[in-house]
Amino acid sequence: MTLLTDKCHYMSEFIRGKTLKTDCELIQLLGIENECWQYDMSRRLDKSYRTIMRRVAELEDSGLLRVVRKERSMKMGKQRKIYGLTFRGALLYLASLKLEVPKRYGKPHEPLEAFKERYMKQKKTQIQQLRKLGKFFEYYGKLLDYEVFKQVPWLVERYGPIVYRIMLQIAQSRDINAISLRELKRRKASLKEQEKLIKKYPGLQKLTSLSSFTVNGRGEWERNPLAEVKEELALLGLVYKEQEERCKQSYALALFQRIAYLKTRGKMHNESLHRLVEQLLLRRRKTFESELDALTKLVTQYH
Repeated sequence: MTLLTDKCHYMSEFIRGKTLKTDCELIQLLGIENECWQYDMSRRLDKSYRTIMRRVAELEDSGLLRVVRKERSMKMGKQRKIYGLTFRGALLYLASLKLEVPKRYGKPHEPLEAFKERYMKQKKTQIQQLRKLGKFFEYYGKLLDYEVFKQVPWLVERYGPIVYRIMLQIAQSRDINAISLRELKRRKASLKEQEKLIKKYPGLQKLTSLSSFTVNGRGEWERNPLAEVKEELALLGLVYKEQEERCKQSYALALFQRIAYLKTRGKMHNESLHRLVEQLLLRRRKTFESELDALTKLVTQYH
């Protein structure tokens, strides 16, 4: 498997400029190792610890990395943060991969023995790649509690290794990666800057705190800029979670749509996937009904 750094159009939603290579390497590292802490990242990627700290903070803020757990460090007994990928981070890792498929034909004038040797070598490499992908889905299926990733072994057993290729293709799909968090990220950065300024200059909060009366004149409301910024940041956090959930649903739906036409082998009963499909259908019906209601109200205004 190779990292398609030059073709990661989907990464431009979060990563730009000089940091692209470092950020791609961080996502690749966490995809391979599953989890890592900052000092280890610095050592493995041969980057300064300060650079890694900045990039990890930025990727975490963008919703691509998350703290998996904390453990006590041997140095000074401090706790260190162990990082892993979020679902969107996992998708970016999958989308940046390319499976090497062994060529079933030889080169012009290539001896048969040379072709067999080359083919078997490529086949061995492919098997190693698929095993690594299997471990990735097993780890992140548990970490993210995502049933689609958890059921990859079952799907591969029924449909064959083509499941892996389909899952990489879906991760690269524009439909899945169309849920852009760029505007949310900008708004979050703006709010963080406001919060920083208000804390740094207490007088600013007094200047922007305005008193006003309610409509009936009975009560008085005093504005608290810092509290308002914190409330909006909390709301943005909920939006991030909602976008992540939508992304999970879109990915699962795209997978089911593609494998529905493949030939299967073995019994197809799977209680976990059955429940997941039922939940997806229920959500789609509700979305469709709400959209239809809105359209009905719109067109009835002109009668």
